[in-house]
Amino acid sequence: MTALLRADIERVTVPEGTRRDRAVAPSGLSETSHLRYDFDTFFYHAVRSGDGLVLIAPKLLNFRALFKAARFDVDGEQLGRPKVHSFYRHAIIRFKRIPPGTTLGVEFPDGTRRETLIAPDETDFLAGLNCQMTISKDNNLEWIRQQLTHHVENCGVEAVCYIDNGSTAYSLYELEEVLTSVNLKKAVLISMPFKWGALNKTTPNRELYLQTAAYNLARLRFLSKARGVLRIDTDEIMTTPKGAKTVFDEAQAARLGFVFFYGSNRLPPPDKEGPFEFSDHVYTPTKHDLAVNNWCVNPQGVLGRFQWRCHNLEHNILEKLQELPGRHYYHCLGIGTGWKGGGRLEAARLPDIDQTAQTFWTTSFIPAKGKAP
Repeated sequence: MTALLRADIERVTVPEGTRRDRAVAPSGLSETSHLRYDFDTFFYHAVRSGDGLVLIAPKLLNFRALFKAARFDVDGEQLGRPKVHSFYRHAIIRFKRIPPGTTLGVEFPDGTRRETLIAPDETDFLAGLNCQMTISKDNNLEWIRQQLTHHVENCGVEAVCYIDNGSTAYSLYELEEVLTSVNLKKAVLISMPFKWGALNKTTPNRELYLQTAAYNLARLRFLSKARGVLRIDTDEIMTTPKGAKTVFDEAQAARLGFVFFYGSNRLPPPDKEGPFEFSDHVYTPTKHDLAVNNWCVNPQGVLGRFQWRCHNLEHNILEKLQELPGRHYYHCLGIGTGWKGGGRLEAARLPDIDQTAQTFWTTSFIPAKGKAP
């Protein structure tokens, strides 16, 4: 039976009338980006770390001054000034040697007060396990079940840390049922129903703060003692051949404890309407056949404490030395709900079916072989 933990994240917001600056110049903003931009999150989460405290926040910009001006306390006992670490799309704020207590209070310069519970360090829960880390919203529950089934049975996944970005197509309890139905040893479900961020005309991903903040929240509260962490999306299926090393084993063997790898973009038939199945993805795009890189890290290795991002680790200047040769997953462009923004099915297809992909879906994809629970 799968043991499950659920974390419902309750963010702390700034006082009414205070707004986060934009990270993109006005000329580069899309017309509707203000609807998706996070103007008011001060920080997402507070987590104990040893005898200290860590806050995980979106990119600070003008809110950096607020962190310096605000007063923080634990159950009424005032804290010293924190150390602020700012990264490309998120920030980590650290307090040293905080007193015992369960509630963090924040008093802003205008007298507004906010309070939030301090989460415990729960890294022991996933210690020693090969964990998949995925962020998702409204993706079909059967897609989630099939992907996890295959990754458990064929790719070495033992646990999952699943971050839900406010799904409305089903309840979190329904998602829990899926996560505990696929022979995982353990599962963590993190609920973060906040704004994903704005896609813009220039540097389009610059303001997508939630994803990297969520990954590092998961790292600090749950994943830092795992054997390995595979970052992968719901529309991506690993293709580990029988008898080959898993990416977890590759990360363990790597000198720095980190590997990254590419995949193949595949499309469903042009005359078929969705919703699509994974096995529909047998056509190769005429452009951009190579799918962008994913990664796997040993959190206790040399690079394990680097900040986690979507396709790499922050400030990982040795990336080119860490690539696994070959293609290691199929990126299924018809799987998904468009929740991140943008469309992907407009791409032209080569006229012939990719026989390698078709063979994989019919003979190697575990759900197709009747092994799904």
